[in-house]
Amino acid sequence: MKTLIYTASIIALTTFASCKKCAECHYDFNESEIELGEFCKDDLESIEHDGYYDSATDSTYEVHCHEH
Repeated sequence: MKTLIYTASIIALTTFASCKKCAECHYDFNESEIELGEFCKDDLESIEHDGYYDSATDSTYEVHCHEH
């Protein structure tokens, strides 16, 4: 019984430890949402903090992300 509980605990801890914080992100432009795709961990923090630079418009946009 102890082996079963020990094994279940290891599996649960491994599963939770391997979860990545990821989110789908977009920015608003001309009343439309421009999808940027999924960002995880450091990339997610960076895009939320720095925004998205679009060289075509020479502008940086505020990015909105939704975790899943």
